[in-house]
Amino acid sequence: MLDKTLPLLKQLLKNRGAVVQNIMIPFTDGIKQIGVSVNLQESVNSNGLVVVSEMEKIITVAIIDQVWKEHLRDMDDLKQSVQNAVYEQKDPLLIYKFEGFEMFKLFIGKVNQETMSLLIKSEIPIQNEHEVKEANHSKSAQKYQESKAETKSALAYQESNRKPVEKTAPIKTQKIASRNARVSVKYTDGMVKRDIKYKLVEDDLKSNKCVFID
Repeated sequence: MLDKTLPLLKQLLKNRGAVVQNIMIPFTDGIKQIGVSVNLQESVNSNGLVVVSEMEKIITVAIIDQVWKEHLRDMDDLKQSVQNAVYEQKDPLLIYKFEGFEMFKLFIGKVNQETMSLLIKSEIPIQNEHEVKEANHSKSAQKYQESKAETKSALAYQESNRKPVEKTAPIKTQKIASRNARVSVKYTDGMVKRDIKYKLVEDDLKSNKCVFID
């Protein structure tokens, strides 16, 4: 990457260095693309290492931001699903903690995998200095744009291909002490049964034919 980038930077500095300070360099793995803004003079002085360093930072932040959003959605789904554990006389909070920890380990693994994949496969899809665009914003504005617009656009294709997440209907109450406890339930057709033993409607509750009511 440096062998391809450095000659372009030197030629750009020679021909347009007097009027161009910051430049925007695109990186792509063939699927995703992200733009990295760097100072032209600093990039040449460091033999292109500044470009590689900024690319690593922006790609890493973009991957973490995207995968973290997915992780939060998965945790919301888990929060809904563990409520059914009460039917098996299990502690929903304990299951939530255990499953949440396992999901966090998967989150870390996915961040590492996708970050390394994008970094290893990334190339610069430009052939000459005229394809390098000038970045006119200041360094502070650059950081803001990197964390907002560029990070969002880098992995935008993942959001467009995401399937809608199905939400589990919440259970209104979970006050079951035993299978002989008295409960009140309401069926999907509007029928209400009050002060009935839990074991008599247990199968209907599990099949979502009815829900608890106060």
